[in-house]
Amino acid sequence: MRFRMLFETEESSVRRYMGTITGIVDQDPVRWPNSHWRSVKVGWDESTAGERQPRVSLWEIEPLTTFPMYPSLFPLRLKRPWHPGVSSFN
Repeated sequence: MRFRMLFETEESSVRRYMGTITGIVDQDPVRWPNSHWRSVKVGWDESTAGERQPRVSLWEIEPLTTFPMYPSLFPLRLKRPWHPGVSSFN
């Protein structure tokens, strides 16, 4: 799943980084085994993202969708009306 995340830079500006979620792990399996708190393992897109952590909180990321969130301008229509109980193989 693709995501983006905002980071504040040293110059106090905000920078957006993008990446891919590669897994879900326990927050700290040593100190809190079987905890319900999780973090996600991520792969960052940019080479400068090497400074970024390989795990982040689910609360800090913004998932990206790959499909539009609005209805289609051309609704899907059947070529022939469908009638239940009538076979179309005649």
